[in-house]
Amino acid sequence: MSLLGRELSDIRRRLHDRKMSIGSVLKIGIQSTTAIRDLHKIGFIHRDIKPSNFAMGRDQKANIVFMFDFGLARQIMLPDKDGKMKLREARKKVAFRGTVRYCSLNVHLYREQGRHDDLWSMFYMLIELLSSTLPWKGMARKDSAHVKQTVSDRILLAGCPDCFGDINNHLKSLTYLDTPNYAMFQTKFTKELNKLKIKPSGPFEWNEKGILKQETSAIAENEKDVKVEIDKTGDTDTGRVVDESVESEESVGETETTNLAGENTLEIFNTNKK
Repeated sequence: MSLLGRELSDIRRRLHDRKMSIGSVLKIGIQSTTAIRDLHKIGFIHRDIKPSNFAMGRDQKANIVFMFDFGLARQIMLPDKDGKMKLREARKKVAFRGTVRYCSLNVHLYREQGRHDDLWSMFYMLIELLSSTLPWKGMARKDSAHVKQTVSDRILLAGCPDCFGDINNHLKSLTYLDTPNYAMFQTKFTKELNKLKIKPSGPFEWNEKGILKQETSAIAENEKDVKVEIDKTGDTDTGRVVDESVESEESVGETETTNLAGENTLEIFNTNKK
């Protein structure tokens, strides 16, 4: 069991106008990119990157962002006979896994998720933390997919730092086979902080100004994450409660689940096999 502070989703809702400062979002971007990169390095993708799966540390670690809840993680890289990590072959059609609000368009299209899809989710998360909303927030799955596919960069990135445009373009260029340029993300975020004369290692606004009262939440490893996010605080752009977290084929029509590939999230090795 690990003791952490508040989740990023909770912190955002408690701040003025329900949004974080550019400095805080950029610092979260640096740390979350590092966490996602390190997970990818050991051969796994998260598949459910969102604000409620990141939390701040406590006490001396109050300015460290922690990623958790690996219940939907999948092993996408395996060692070959020489011990070198090799990407698993992408399945042709897979079930929906993740949270509708933050998942990439690939997930809506039943495509195999790769490393870039985790970063798409992080990108959407950062936009929401900064602006308090997303163009498709509160929409059902089908409508959300349509907006993600058609929304203009001007609308999506309204109020975001210039570096978000570069990151958006990089993400659009990636496929399942590509290794994302994690260093580019971190460099862009850091340069933007430098322009604002903000130290990447400095305290977050809620710690520096004492905006939030320090509270802790125990996050148990065996805790089942609730996949239906209900914004009880009443976001003005959410007019109704929508299940934004359909995570399997069970709630999808039969025609959509035809020929879905099996879900082997963790490859099992036979050590006796020669």
